[in-house]
Amino acid sequence: MNGPEQLCTWYLRLNGYLTISNFYAHDRKATLGEIDVIGVRFPNSQELHFKDSSALMIPVGKTDVVLVESEKGNIGADENPWKSRTKEALEYAIRRVGIVPPEDLDKACEAIKNTGHFSGKDFCVRALCCGHSVSADIEKLGIACLKWAEILKFIQSRFHENEKLKAQHEQWGCFGRYLWKQLNDCSVAPDESSFFCEWEKLVGGCPLSR
Repeated sequence: MNGPEQLCTWYLRLNGYLTISNFYAHDRKATLGEIDVIGVRFPNSQELHFKDSSALMIPVGKTDVVLVESEKGNIGADENPWKSRTKEALEYAIRRVGIVPPEDLDKACEAIKNTGHFSGKDFCVRALCCGHSVSADIEKLGIACLKWAEILKFIQSRFHENEKLKAQHEQWGCFGRYLWKQLNDCSVAPDESSFFCEWEKLVGGCPLSR
């Protein structure tokens, strides 16, 4: 799992989502595509006094399923990741999550490709894009779009506000400990390019050298 996928996973976890990363859709012969992160949040999710990120636009009273595309750089309108998804790959992912009735799968796939979201009475399945910047044309489709700077700032604020609670974090994975070290010891969140680069150095090579 690369830096952007790791950061997305942590951001979603801190907002009450259960996550799976590097989800591959496939048939019996070949891989159909990958979704970087899938997150599921149930309607009554709450942790102590924490406030969830308003930027996520979490639907009230519904189970929320997010299908995440994460890129280190910019995501332009011509690179809309949901337009390029095959129906077969989307159908596989949505069917595997299991929240959309089988008779609505075709409708759900078309809605996500064209508008970025599909809702039922008590659930919502929607696309989410994370990058350095995301085209306004993608946002106009109704797709939730987040910048790395916003995500890092939110996580840093959560760490600072709950420093004593989260001070014992030896059980966190390598990325979690790196995230804490990078964000908790400074007043301003680091630039995302240096944040990702330092992480890649730790795991075997800076992406700027590739």
